[in-house]
Amino acid sequence: MRRFAVLCLLVCLGLSACNMPSVSESSTATPAPALVATSVSATLTAMPLPPTQPPQPFATVTAVLPSPTAAPSLTPAGPTPTAIATLTVAPDDPAAALGDPAFRNAMDTGRGFGLAEPYEDDNVRIVVENGFLTMSARRANGWHSWRLTSPKIGDVYLEVTARTRDCFESDTYGLVARAPDFESGKGYYFGVTCDGRYTLGKWVESGIVDVIDYTQNAAILSGPNQTNRLGMRMQGDRLMLYANGKLLQEITDPSFVDSGYYGVFLAPNKTASFAVDFDQIAYWNLR
Repeated sequence: MRRFAVLCLLVCLGLSACNMPSVSESSTATPAPALVATSVSATLTAMPLPPTQPPQPFATVTAVLPSPTAAPSLTPAGPTPTAIATLTVAPDDPAAALGDPAFRNAMDTGRGFGLAEPYEDDNVRIVVENGFLTMSARRANGWHSWRLTSPKIGDVYLEVTARTRDCFESDTYGLVARAPDFESGKGYYFGVTCDGRYTLGKWVESGIVDVIDYTQNAAILSGPNQTNRLGMRMQGDRLMLYANGKLLQEITDPSFVDSGYYGVFLAPNKTASFAVDFDQIAYWNLR
């Protein structure tokens, strides 16, 4: 009798460990035509239609940049990436001022993002290997492909280190924050471009709209084979955006003030083989 009770206890524990967020494939609801989603354990990657407000044309940028007709300098996406160099931390850098993070994912395994096996579809390939979460586009169509992880986090400083491989001009990559669920695509999208601009978008019912338009900033390292640390400080409706420890802009926006899931995204606007290696995603609790 005692052996039978122990066996029952083990079975119950096993069932509770499988209670992970997912999207039911048997739902009778008709999916929105602007959203194609794939359910995976504890994460979701989705490919909505191109943004309703695309990046500014390259020709309108006032900074001294290469001619838009110049051929991009690309590096193959296939070879194994080397380690990302450690970036200098300034005294006013949030990562230095806040001490040790509440949580850090070094991307040594894919378990945190549900990537025990690579994810692939017609628009993107996502894999965790060699200490990175690598997102590689397959077509230059502006699709926002994202990957989310749990738990939901509230007032935090969120940061990720990202290194470009193939990229050009308005190819965009960055952080997703305060996503209320895994299936709708809603939340904030803080991104930087290959040519050194930053933007903040939010996914609402009609798709992604700009909160901050594409803006040039010297704190962002531009071009392929460049490493940037991207950070978002979120306290209620107050949002502060950082690149490499330097404040880019502070705004207030009440669209998403509750805690939410977080992750990374890729939007290939120019380069079919656009690829980024993400590393060391972490958050610091602010209260």
